[in-house]
Amino acid sequence: MTKKLLKYLFPLVLLTLFVSCASSTNTNFTITCEIEGLEEGTVMELKPGGTHKEEKSIATAIVKDGKFIFNDTIKDIRLFYIVVTGENTYGSIPVMTEAGKIKVVAKASKNLEGDRTRYSFSDVSVLGSPSHELYLEKVSAKKFLNDLYEEYHAKSKDINDQVVAAQTAKDDKKLNELYSSDAWKAFQQDEAHFFDTVTVTMTKMILDNANSWWGPFLMLDQMSFFTKEQESWWGKFSDEAKNSYYGKIVSEELFPVGFAGKSAPEFKVMNDKNEEITLAALLAGKKYILLDFWASWCKPCRKEIPNFKKAFEAFSSKGFGIVSISTDKSAADWQKALKEEQLPWPNFMDKSDIAGLYAVKLIPSTFLIDEKGIVVAENLRGEALQIKLKELLP
Repeated sequence: MTKKLLKYLFPLVLLTLFVSCASSTNTNFTITCEIEGLEEGTVMELKPGGTHKEEKSIATAIVKDGKFIFNDTIKDIRLFYIVVTGENTYGSIPVMTEAGKIKVVAKASKNLEGDRTRYSFSDVSVLGSPSHELYLEKVSAKKFLNDLYEEYHAKSKDINDQVVAAQTAKDDKKLNELYSSDAWKAFQQDEAHFFDTVTVTMTKMILDNANSWWGPFLMLDQMSFFTKEQESWWGKFSDEAKNSYYGKIVSEELFPVGFAGKSAPEFKVMNDKNEEITLAALLAGKKYILLDFWASWCKPCRKEIPNFKKAFEAFSSKGFGIVSISTDKSAADWQKALKEEQLPWPNFMDKSDIAGLYAVKLIPSTFLIDEKGIVVAENLRGEALQIKLKELLP
């Protein structure tokens, strides 16, 4: 963005003027789409994006001769996704949308993945939206990260394939052998370097845009979950950024209204025997459990694990338990982290949006729940957990 500053000064001025003019009233927009490869009669939807929510569509259209049109009104510049609908059907095109006439041209290819149908799009062109061009410029570093990810995973494909095979076979002896190998240690070093690079890159991307709505928008658009580390970013945002549409969403996620004193939302998880387990079952025989939302890639989450282990060792005999819910998208990543951390309490993957039930957007997030299913405390970190347990379980 710094190398092409002069090129984007004029569009930036236009965008600033547009935002100030559009802040008081809705204005019309039209998105005309010409997408080769879509079947006649396919229903398309226009859905808001960059919110961390499962948004409802604001408009629908039917494909005729590869063409369809969306018309609606907009108050601020917003990200929308043009989505292919259908049962077990996926595929979308992001469009940064503003007032006026926008044209989207692309080619669609249909791919069958088991019982799913996935559409991928190539040669995508979005015309008539200066903000979309700016969006692509701001997120261009993502390609570098994707390339880096592919590079180190290709280099370590053999050792990873062996680990997955050993995990599938539940061959702990082979796993221990693989985890001690030079190849696995090299992969871990590459992975640590990758995540450090992600942190540096994302921090720069977002804080370079701290003076406008782009900052909080990029947080939402580029990050699935926030961690405690991102709270410091909020203080660096301008008032304009904080008070923007996306800024208000970020604020709600970084500083959520708590559950303390309320009933813990009921949920169900599946164990490794494909058996359904409820929150009530997890609470059975316990006076308190700590519900821990974490992920393998989350450094603050994993830094808390030694504290959890100390609390578990000290209070498990008094009726304290821990249940960890992973928000990982990859089962292999989750399993690898479990092997490394050796957690002595139940662990499950979040396959039914339990995190959504607990309004979790920031990890680690923890909920201390009593035997009656009431949340008595939240986000107890460090020594705070043991201090609370000494009070509750003397």
